[in-house]
Amino acid sequence: MRSKFSEFIMSRFGIKLSDEFVVEERTSKVYVYSALLDRLGLKVVRKGILAGKLDSIFGIKPSLDFVLVFGHLATKNCITISDDDVVRLFSGESIKLSQPQVGISDGLVILKSRRGMGIGIAYNKNGELQSLIPKDRRV
Repeated sequence: MRSKFSEFIMSRFGIKLSDEFVVEERTSKVYVYSALLDRLGLKVVRKGILAGKLDSIFGIKPSLDFVLVFGHLATKNCITISDDDVVRLFSGESIKLSQPQVGISDGLVILKSRRGMGIGIAYNKNGELQSLIPKDRRV
């Protein structure tokens, strides 16, 4: 059975994680880790990275760390932004898109660099991107 988080990232962003990864939902948080940990039976304090939250004000929301690691896999609701816009978003500013983006709906979007790497997450409303970079990770 697929997790709510896996279903969401597939439907919203087109991201399908390979069987090499385990998605584990714990209360309101989601973690992703290598399936190798389970196969080897290793005892660790906490497996994987915090991949997101299930109960944010946006509903299910991927974390910045998840986007940095897996954002390059996004095929839907992802926007390539310029270096100047990256700086603005990582400063906590919102940016207005200069032209409508085809296939981008209002809601969460993954931000990609020109090289196609996931670099952040934002909330899109009518072509305005509100930075969702955590305050402690801003410049």
